Formats: sequence, C-alpha cells, structure tokens
Amino acid sequence: MKIKIFSLIVFILFLSTSSCFAQYVIKGKVVGYDGKPMIKADIQQLTNVFPYDNIVKVFPVNTDGTFFINYSKPGFFRLRFCGLYHKPNNFKEFGMYIDEKDTVELNVQLQLYPLNDNIENVSFWTARKPGDKYLSKKTEGSINNDSTFSAEVVADSNFISYCVTGAAADDRPYSLIGERSDYYGLDRTGDYYSIIKTKKDSTIKLVFDLKKIIKRNAPGKLEIVKAPDHTKKFMIVNNDFNNRYGKYHKVMQEGMKNKTNRYDYTTNDEYNWQKDLDELEYKIRNEKDEFLHKAWQVSRYLIVLSDSWSKPKDNVSKELAMMSLSEIEPDSPLWSFFPGGIITAIREVTRKEKTIKDARAIQIESKDLYEPYMKYLEKAVEDHPDSTIKEQLLIFAFTFARHREFNSEFEKYWGKFLKEYPNSHNRNIYEKQFSKDSNIQIGKQVPDFNFVSVNSSNVKVSKTSMMGKKYLINFWAAWCGPCRGDLEALRNFRNRFNSSNFSIISVSLCFKREDIFGFQQTNPIPWFNSHVDMKNDEDNVLKDFEVLTIPKDILVDERGYIIAVNDLEKIMEILSKK
Repeated sequence: MKIKIFSLIVFILFLSTSSCFAQYVIKGKVVGYDGKPMIKADIQQLTNVFPYDNIVKVFPVNTDGTFFINYSKPGFFRLRFCGLYHKPNNFKEFGMYIDEKDTVELNVQLQLYPLNDNIENVSFWTARKPGDKYLSKKTEGSINNDSTFSAEVVADSNFISYCVTGAAADDRPYSLIGERSDYYGLDRTGDYYSIIKTKKDSTIKLVFDLKKIIKRNAPGKLEIVKAPDHTKKFMIVNNDFNNRYGKYHKVMQEGMKNKTNRYDYTTNDEYNWQKDLDELEYKIRNEKDEFLHKAWQVSRYLIVLSDSWSKPKDNVSKELAMMSLSEIEPDSPLWSFFPGGIITAIREVTRKEKTIKDARAIQIESKDLYEPYMKYLEKAVEDHPDSTIKEQLLIFAFTFARHREFNSEFEKYWGKFLKEYPNSHNRNIYEKQFSKDSNIQIGKQVPDFNFVSVNSSNVKVSKTSMMGKKYLINFWAAWCGPCRGDLEALRNFRNRFNSSNFSIISVSLCFKREDIFGFQQTNPIPWFNSHVDMKNDEDNVLKDFEVLTIPKDILVDERGYIIAVNDLEKIMEILSKK
C-alpha cells in the first residue's frame, strides 16, 4: 500500500513539475534539397531588436533531422534554419508567434546555395589572429590545372578556420566551406565555415573544388504541420509583411543598378508606400478578429520603420497610436514583432500640436500628458516576457523618463540598465550623455569651435561669430540612415524659421569630403556645411562635442548656452516661441 501511495505522489509531482516546463514547443524536421538529413544542421534564434543580427541561441538539429525547442514563456521567435552546403533561412523573415501553451510542428526543406555561372576567382578568408570571431583576413585563390582554386596560409594556432567567397550568387556574399574540414563552425549570418586541426606556424594549402558542389536551384519549403490558432493567424500577418517588403526590396535592388553615386537614394526616396499603408489601415479598421486586429497594428509600425529608415515621414496617426496603446497590453508578445512600435506610438500620442508660451504651463501639461505612457513603459519593462528586447525597453524607459523629467523613474531604470547590461555598447553612449560632467547638456556653454565650409575655405563660422544668434549644430554623415530623416526635419526648420536670427550649422562625418557633394546631388543641404575627418580630428571637435552617435543636434541660444540636445520636438517648440 505504501509503495502505491509513494508511486502516486511521484506521479503527481511529475505532472506538476512537467507542467512548469515544456509549455511553448516548436518541433519538427529539417532536411536538405534531396529530402534527406544533412551532415550538420542548426537553428539560430535571432534577437527581436532591429536589425535582427544578434544570435540569442543556437539549437543543434539531430542527425536524423529532427529538432525540439522548448520555451518557458510565450513570444515571437525569429528562427534561421541552417544546413551544411545549403542557403540559410530561405523563407525571408521567418518568425514563429506562440502565446498559447501548445506545440508547433514544422517540416523544413532547405535550398542549395545558388552558384555563379562563370567563376574566375574565389577568395579564402581566415582569422587575423587567434580567437578572432570573424574571418576577416583575405587571401586570393589561384586557379589550378584541374580547375580547382587554392591558397596557402600559415597557421597562427593549432587550428585554422576558413571560408570561401566568390562562388555563391545572391544579393549578399554567401560564404562556402572548403575542400578540407575537420570540424565546422557557424557564423552570425547562418553560413558554415571549415575548421582544420593542424600545428601552429605550419603552412596549409586550402582548396576549393567547384565540381564537387551540387548545382540545383530548387526552392526551399516550409510546412506548418500543426499550430495553435494564434500562431496560424500571425503567420498571415508575417507573410503579408514579407510580401510587402519583398516588393520594396526588389525595387531597391533594381535602383542600385542606376545609382549616380554611392549615396544616391533617389529610388529609395521615391518608392511609394501609400498603397501598402492604405491597405493596412483598412485591415486595422475592418478586421473583426480581435487578435488579427492587434497584429495588423504592430505590422503597420514595422512598415513605418521600412519607410523611415531612409526617409522618415509622420505616417503613424495619433488615432492609430492611441488605439494601439489602449488595445495592446504592454507585456503583449505581439510587441516582439517590432518593439520600436511602443515608443513610436508614445511619441506620436505625446506630440504637441500647439505652441505654449508659458514654460511653467508646458511643464505642468507634460506631467499630466506623459504619466500614463511612463506607466505603460514601466509595465513593459517589468512584465514583458521577451528577454531579447529587455535592453531596448529599458533604454526606452530611462530616456523617456529623462526627457520628460520623471526623475525617480529615470534613476530606477538607468540603474537597472547599468546593473543588468554592464557590457552593453549602449552604456558608454548614455553614461557620457547623462554624466554631470558632460560638456553637452542644457544650461552649459557650447564648446568653442571654428568650422570651415566645405564649399570655400574662406567661409567660416565660430562661436564668437554666432553670438547674438540662435543656431543649431547638426552632426551627420551620408552613410547614416537616420541622419537623412534628421536632415529632412532640419529642412523643415529652415523653411519655417529661416531668418537672420536663426541658422543651421551641419558638420559632416563622411569618410571623404567628396561624399558630401555626391550626397547633396539628391539630398540638398542649403545651409552651412563643414567636414570633420574622424581619423584625424586635429581640433578635437568630436571629443569636445561628445559625438558618440549620430545624428546629434545641439540648439544654442543667443548667449552661447545650450538649450536643447537631440530632441527635435523640443527644438521645434523653442523655435516656435515668439
């Protein structure tokens, strides 16, 4: 009897503990082009923070092609399927949404690498020094009598890691493994590379034989065998976004062929998103299904990113923003599809429409206006299940609190960020920005400067010459996507507030001065423009102005005091005052 009772207790404990695990499961099978398991295959989970290039975790695929992924929390999981000799993730942007305790079952078939028809040369890439994450040392291959390519390299450790480029044909330079491999590694883009066991300082001959690589361009396939209701519905939204962005990407690829220079964004700027935006607005307003109604809203914000990355527009209406913040909970896994949608919606809802002359009234209004959205961000930080977007949510929270003078909330989330992400590359940026010793903050004198125009060495501006005028110093570069939107806002400022008492001074960080003129062929900058060489900043401009990221905008008053930093809305508000 005691044995039976003990067995029953063990069984109950097993059920209770198992219910705490294995709640959100993705399983299935991954095979190669021929329907058979590959020599090696893995699944990379990517972060949900744009541009989605950080690897959260790698799940090995079993030798029979099966895989089993178990998550303890709901979410949107970006998965990249990788296989030896096969092209990774050939289903565009694939993500699996799960908010119900259930199992998703998939069948995945990968596609072989597409190969160039005529290969005249290939390059072998190895590590520059032991322990390097990236294979960045290039050695050109020599063609041999048997039509193979080879190169000799010296081992700097007991292993040589290498890959081959120049053979795969696609819109990005896929790398292939070589002829000789003792082990295989997987890089951050989903390509495998070869690892050879050897001896330090030995000379190794690397070989690439194109004849041994199978040529077949059959497309990959992904079949959902089983999935919960919300997962199936979200696939509709995800596929819709992929199709819309796919059309945009195709037009951009064609436009690349007609570029007048490397910074010619004409095709990008002229792409018309209006039909897509109108269709999504219609879906949002007319969707009867509650889940899809919310999912379409998040997708709409992601389309804004696609547009605004190169040319921002105020495409999100205040009505849509208010709808999203009232209908989608801060901890909803839907936000993982595009977490930036949270701050986009909050910025739109809190955007001022009228100029208020009394500074005290502005402060009072701000507290009342911003408090519900500060609480929304707090709940997102504290309760959202997606650990991959936690850092971004914290940044949203402490920067919003800082700009809107929620001092206790700022201290709380800034401290939380420092504690939980001590090695984040964002730490240095914000530590310098928030430091009490920072030179670039409201209430301090702008550093001395003497900028020379890119158009004429005889035209200069300095802190002394600008005394008595209100002016904006803008740091930018042609290679910086967000800078282009910032410059568009500055054009609006100039058109609206152009007078003898307001000026704009742009300082370019382009790699070459010539890049500025190429950029201006399609993106005019009709005000004073200077250039700073980032590698040879003799006047310490970047150090004095604490330029860690761009764009950076600094508004200076008539007495030389800084009155706004990196806050276009506040700059607009100040300039609007009479």
